[in-house]
Amino acid sequence: VDSTGSSLRGFGSLDLKQHWFLADGSVEAGDEQKLWQIPLLPGSTSGALAVSSQPELFQSSQGRWTAPSGAAWLKLNFGQVAPYRVLYASAELRSALVAAVRSGEMGAKDRIGLLLDSMALARQGSLPSSEVVSLISAFRGEVREVIKLYYSRLLGTPKTTTTIKTTTTRKTSCTLQQRGL
Repeated sequence: VDSTGSSLRGFGSLDLKQHWFLADGSVEAGDEQKLWQIPLLPGSTSGALAVSSQPELFQSSQGRWTAPSGAAWLKLNFGQVAPYRVLYASAELRSALVAAVRSGEMGAKDRIGLLLDSMALARQGSLPSSEVVSLISAFRGEVREVIKLYYSRLLGTPKTTTTIKTTTTRKTSCTLQQRGL
């Protein structure tokens, strides 16, 4: 789902469109005809922003959706429960999400989901790699171990800090550290 938004505080409405996503960016005849019933599952600082007990479904190739008001940031697929990627096409939306990651307002599942989506979309060519770098910088100082684990696996860095102490013949000590996050 691609989302473009306006008026950050309250968001107003978002222009949405759906299309078939393949990680390698390949396209086959008929891909543009494929449509799904995608649960939007919006969420923000205060949690899920459900307007009813049933999730709102996006069922067309493109359309406009009125977002709930009063949120500093908005994430679709809140809780990462549906199997789809979200491309936040608006710099304003991406900036608000990066701020939510940096401040720790966004829950662990959603921080991981945002990172996974961004990395996949950048690899596929839909998102500039500079946007991924901006998001990654928001994880600096992350304290949750599960986030560090996913972050490390995605970036190919060690997940833990390993300290090895060695003693030389002069009885002096040297500490070598392999640093993850």
